Amino acid sequence: MVLKIGLLTNSLTAVGWDLEQIAAWSSEHGINHLEVGPAVPLDLELFERIQNKYDVTVNALIYCRNFLSNDAEEAKHHIEQLKR
Repeated sequence: MVLKIGLLTNSLTAVGWDLEQIAAWSSEHGINHLEVGPAVPLDLELFERIQNKYDVTVNALIYCRNFLSNDAEEAKHHIEQLKR
């Protein structure tokens, strides 16, 4: 078994980077796996283009939001978005 550590894209989309910028930076710095968060569109063609252009692999799709929020409306919103 091989452990593949990925860069969580949310950490850079929060400062305005798109997937192309993140992939370029990651590849330049020897980070070859990306954990794509909800700020990046779920676009298979985009993922394939990025993976072919840079030395990176999209190894996980994540949706890290507060499903257990004390605010029932917030929790409901995140649960609906996850299902969508």
